[in-house]
Amino acid sequence: MIALASVMETSSCRSDDALITQVVLCAEGAREAFDLLMARYRPWVLQRCRFHLGSDDDAQDVAQQVFIRAHAHLAQLKDRAQFKAWLRMIANNCCNRFLNQRSRYVTGDDADEVLNAREVISSDNYLYMEKAEAVGEVLSQLPVTAQQVLTLRFFEELSLVQIAENLRLTLSAAKARLYRALAQFRSVFELTFEGDSYA
Repeated sequence: MIALASVMETSSCRSDDALITQVVLCAEGAREAFDLLMARYRPWVLQRCRFHLGSDDDAQDVAQQVFIRAHAHLAQLKDRAQFKAWLRMIANNCCNRFLNQRSRYVTGDDADEVLNAREVISSDNYLYMEKAEAVGEVLSQLPVTAQQVLTLRFFEELSLVQIAENLRLTLSAAKARLYRALAQFRSVFELTFEGDSYA
């Protein structure tokens, strides 16, 4: 136990890049390297999943899927400095997929209110949980770039300046991408839930 703790303490100083390289190359200690990545990011992933799903049990299950997918596709990550952002996208997609498997019935307001993720996800009210499912279903149908910018704005609550920095875009390009993503969201929302009743 003491030896393991010593190894973990030493390994904790290693960068994500070094750990990912070890895993991708299947080098000696690759499993331990990925375990360390999991230990480093699991609390954060769990928090995101709880925020999306509103259930600790569901969050635990989906978080496990997130790391299974991350491990399976780790070699595809070109910019290893973006590991956390890449993991965030996997977590969002896994949560959206989980929500999509639930009922498609939606009762609520228009797409703008439905997209307000804090109100949708944080409430225990059944109506809001239905709206959360709507958000997940619509987001999953959007291009990855649209999912990314909407998640940063409404789930991460980043400013446009922060979004631009995160995506390595100019401020004007970030604004254009956000407005385009909002238009796509509204369009898909209306097509997906056409005929449902709205209060």
